[in-house]
Amino acid sequence: MKHYILPLIMLPFIAQGQSTEPDTITVKELREITVVADAQRTSATKTVYIPTGNQKSTASDGVSLLSRMNIPQLSVNPITETVKTADNQGVSLFINFHPATNEDVSGLNPGDVKRVEYLDFPTDLRFLRAQHVVNFITHS
Repeated sequence: MKHYILPLIMLPFIAQGQSTEPDTITVKELREITVVADAQRTSATKTVYIPTGNQKSTASDGVSLLSRMNIPQLSVNPITETVKTADNQGVSLFINFHPATNEDVSGLNPGDVKRVEYLDFPTDLRFLRAQHVVNFITHS
């Protein structure tokens, strides 16, 4: 009799272990996530603007790119190709921290520009003690 009791007690557990239950995990479809970067970053020393692809493709040179970017600190006249501050002070133009002539800026390919930096009274000696600076950073 003792030999029959143990298998009878174990029978429900054996049957329970062999049964299959449906999976309780539900699948949830995630939507697409789009990350959009800011086109402007401001710090204590400079303001960095990143031109959009549309601005680059419609511009013909550096001055027209500045005109299309609508930088609030700058007043750009695309006809005379002059760049001044909003309060009508002169602006020194640089390309990759090197002084740029009008010919350099007019020959600048807007598609090569990664970002445009605007600095007021920069302390960096590469800007030759200029009061207001626009620095074009391009692909090397």
